[in-house]
Amino acid sequence: MTCHEIRMSLTAYVDGELDLDELEEVELHLKECDSCQQLVHELEETTALVFAQLNSVVAPLNIENRVMERIADLHQEHQVHHLFIVYLVCGFLGICGIVALLISPVGAFVRAMFHLFLAVLNGLSFIPSSLGSWWILGTFLSTLLVVGISVFGVSRLLRSLKSEVVL
Repeated sequence: MTCHEIRMSLTAYVDGELDLDELEEVELHLKECDSCQQLVHELEETTALVFAQLNSVVAPLNIENRVMERIADLHQEHQVHHLFIVYLVCGFLGICGIVALLISPVGAFVRAMFHLFLAVLNGLSFIPSSLGSWWILGTFLSTLLVVGISVFGVSRLLRSLKSEVVL
């Protein structure tokens, strides 16, 4: 083999990665070639220096904990971003659904029902005088129900952010 062909294999030779046939060819050439022997010596010195530098580098304290905390933070940020997109898409679809409903023939029926509902509400404005103070209790209980459902939803969302599981 020529010096050029041997030099292509010298790094693998120094690292001990050659198979037996290649190893014999390289060693046979190295017995006869001083320039290749010098190159092997330089490669061995360079490898020793690199390993000495690598062994002298010490990782900072608690690097594993800091990396794991950062991964957890990134995961939580990803979940928040994911939930934001889900809520944004749901809101957009809801608005599109309402617009489509109002434009479609079914929308005419919905508009008529809405006007009927407003007329009933207008008629209900006379109910408080006939019910006395019971209408206050009914309004209060329905308000409590809506607030309770909202608080439950928000608490569930906060728990899902802490537990790394999107509900």
